[in-house]
Amino acid sequence: LAVQKSVQDLERLGALAWAGTGLERLTALGVRLSEVPVDVRLAKALLIGASLGEPWLRTALGVTAALGAVAWPLSSAAASASGGLEERRRHEAKRKHRELAEEMSFGGLGCSDVLAALRAMDRWEQLAGQSEQQWALA
Repeated sequence: LAVQKSVQDLERLGALAWAGTGLERLTALGVRLSEVPVDVRLAKALLIGASLGEPWLRTALGVTAALGAVAWPLSSAAASASGGLEERRRHEAKRKHRELAEEMSFGGLGCSDVLAALRAMDRWEQLAGQSEQQWALA
């Protein structure tokens, strides 16, 4: 069942296709995705970003870094986890995530972790040259 789902995911991403023999084969995209050492969905985002040029690649890098992070401190999961961070730091992560969500919301819609990561990247670039502590408090 897990293998079938994985094959379906690869087909949906365009990484696998049926060959004339009735067997599946890697597509050209599949070969390129196999060369990127991250989850195949993140690899596809990186390849698309790279094909669109530098500004899009920077965005793709930031989003994939946030999504691929095991313990990104501003993620919803990290903020609501019961273990790991002590209570004060967990509360601070929730507060920062909420602030970023409010800044990124459009017409009252919520903010995903991806949008929060993009906003955090924007802030980081705006505050380039300042200390890391200043960025964390911004």
